[in-house]
Amino acid sequence: MIESYIDVKVAAELTGEHVSTIRRKATESKYISKSIQDAGAGRGGLKLQILVSSLPMDAQLKFLEKCKNFQNDEISATSMEEEITIDIDMAAYKEKFGDEGMKEFIDKYELVQRALEIELTAKGNKTYLWGELAKNNGVSKRNLDRWVKGFKEFGAKALMKKIDRSNKGKTSSTCQAAKIMLFQMRLDKSIKRRETVCFKRVLEYAESIEGQKACDNCIFREGSEARKHAQEDGLEFAECDMKNKNGLKISRSIATLSRIFKNEIPEEVLHYVFKGRKAWEAKYMHKATREKPHIINEVWFGDHHVLDVFIKDKDGKIVKPWLTAWYDAASGCMVGWCLNTNPNSQTIAEAFSYGVCEKKDFPFYGLPAMVYTDNGKDYRSHAFEGGNIVEKSYGKGMPFNIETDGILKELGIENTHAQAYHGWAKPIERWFGTFAGNYVRELPGWCGNNPKERPEGYDKELKKLVKEDKILTMEELRDWFIKVLNEYHNIPHSGYGGRKPIDIYTEGEKARYDKPSWAVLSILKMEFTERTITTQGITFDNKLYWNKELADRHLINKKVKIRYNRENKDTIIVIHEGKFICAANVKENLKMVREDEDKVAEHIAGQRRQEREVKAKIAQLTGKPAPKELKKSKSNILTGDISEKDKGNVTSIEHEKAMKAYEEAIEGNKKKAADEAGIVDQKFLRTGEEILKKVMNK
Repeated sequence: MIESYIDVKVAAELTGEHVSTIRRKATESKYISKSIQDAGAGRGGLKLQILVSSLPMDAQLKFLEKCKNFQNDEISATSMEEEITIDIDMAAYKEKFGDEGMKEFIDKYELVQRALEIELTAKGNKTYLWGELAKNNGVSKRNLDRWVKGFKEFGAKALMKKIDRSNKGKTSSTCQAAKIMLFQMRLDKSIKRRETVCFKRVLEYAESIEGQKACDNCIFREGSEARKHAQEDGLEFAECDMKNKNGLKISRSIATLSRIFKNEIPEEVLHYVFKGRKAWEAKYMHKATREKPHIINEVWFGDHHVLDVFIKDKDGKIVKPWLTAWYDAASGCMVGWCLNTNPNSQTIAEAFSYGVCEKKDFPFYGLPAMVYTDNGKDYRSHAFEGGNIVEKSYGKGMPFNIETDGILKELGIENTHAQAYHGWAKPIERWFGTFAGNYVRELPGWCGNNPKERPEGYDKELKKLVKEDKILTMEELRDWFIKVLNEYHNIPHSGYGGRKPIDIYTEGEKARYDKPSWAVLSILKMEFTERTITTQGITFDNKLYWNKELADRHLINKKVKIRYNRENKDTIIVIHEGKFICAANVKENLKMVREDEDKVAEHIAGQRRQEREVKAKIAQLTGKPAPKELKKSKSNILTGDISEKDKGNVTSIEHEKAMKAYEEAIEGNKKKAADEAGIVDQKFLRTGEEILKKVMNK
């Protein structure tokens, strides 16, 4: 039994009865009472107090809950300023376990209180005294330990038998209007309040004057103006089931409020509000299951991916490399790829061209019917995609206009873009994840995709690897990647019925069998722009380009299209009206004084030749004989190796001419640079010999 005595006012608060009713029941001996001396009390200085154990069980439990909430403080028997609430279904408990069950609970409580008193006063013999206490009350020491531990953590409710509440899912201590306020504060993503802050704010409002009058115009109160307006707007709210409350009602228990948040706000909702739609889509949104294509090269998926490893680039800098790749959906093979340090539209074109051509290390080749990419600017670039996305271009062939914009448009390939921020829609993303987890993390210099993944002392270890020259170069990374790809393609995959990706690719039917020559691919993967030819040549990238064909074909002041390689802009390809004109090199400027006589003579000869051709055209137009002709005077991007035998089965004369001239111009630049270097060496040699002779003569 609970032997505590409490003030009549407190007893009234616990039972919900009036003070006069408590006094009457005490007089009728329905409640056990006693009178104590109190100088400040009336009735001759006597004050009436009520024995807690004589009160109804629900009142006793409220008292116990109060004891639990303030178990570390002294409890006043004369006042309880806090509103007493207890989230226990007493009716259901009594209905299931009866008076015996209620008495068993009270006995447990008293036993636990006595054990706690022993814990406070005992000096080194608590275990013995607890054992004696348990023995004298007919319970085991183990059960007593468990009850005390539960009471310390959860209060008096830990001593009750577990039952399913009749109002499970509802909280009788918090009204619906208070819950709405809690949820509004919790789901305000602009502030991101913690649960405890929401609880404090709503509790402060409930205790304010406005909170005490909240029921007067509550949307859950039948007949209120707010409810009428809500119904006029087509909104429906359940009627408040707390008929007798006055003001906003909220539980004073943090545990109860936490349970409300947990039970009524799904984790998915919190994820959407605080982490955004993109994160929610990736983790929670239902995804459609897609059937893999069955035809090889029917669909290629393309994307960039940064490798979480530090390597040494061609300039000796320590960088994280990127992989631009094309993945065949039907076989799971990585058909085209390009290692680089700056992913862009050019690396996309390089990887794509490598995927199309025949290769030394892999059996993958041929054009895809369709490519599937994200919405990045590189994949939407005019150079790669072309003017308009080609619709259903299967089997249309290739127009082969050297002036056509875009690789995909030129090759008749359909292009589909994933929705923005829907990377999970591309299976190549899963391949990147497998590749990073199974292979990249084994490399020296691996750094993880965030600093938290890096081992302790990583920076020091990285400096050591660099100093000992154990970090990979770009060329070494390429050789390693080729080896890894061959290993991956020869492993049976469960997602493909236990078959090897390489077997699926080589044995399957292909979507297309037309294959452009390397000359066509080389020209198409170049970037392009338009320029007007001036009397000095073509101005591009702050340089002047020239080839005598520009004057010979009378293209001065004409608009032309030029194609160029971003990694080597020493030579450009010039196209006019769909025809290849020439490969132009960077023009050398003549010195104001002391210029080489041969260069000056060559330039003057070109001017005279241009003049003669103009005169010849005039003569032709005016019907006069042509004048007699005088005698003439004399970059960090790496793919695999392509097959030298790869000639393709479709090409065009213009592309072949352009590529041949371009390669000759490049070789000419190299030879010229070597010759000039040799001339300089000879000058130094001659100078050295002259100095040596003078010294010897002296």
